[in-house]
Amino acid sequence: MSYIDRATYLEYLGDSEDLFKIVATSFLKSYASFKNTILISLDDKETLYNEIHSLKGITLNLGMKELYFSTSDILDKIKGNDLYDITIMLEIFTNSYDELVEIIS
Repeated sequence: MSYIDRATYLEYLGDSEDLFKIVATSFLKSYASFKNTILISLDDKETLYNEIHSLKGITLNLGMKELYFSTSDILDKIKGNDLYDITIMLEIFTNSYDELVEIIS
């Protein structure tokens, strides 16, 4: 299963593979410890919301549709104080992250 949609990221990044690689590399560096950050932030809803909201934006630009929709759902759940499904989002994040590493390597 592909977690990254090439047509989407090309649409958002002006059909530029070079820009995709720049953004993707920056994403990989910035979010290398994202899972740990989220797990640490579970007790701080505001920080958790901000971290996931940032991830939501970048995942849309990188064509990570499944992760984008998952982050949207998680943001709704944070608003409702329901953090049960966050582990599902973290699994999707891991799969998307690993696929992105393969694509730009």
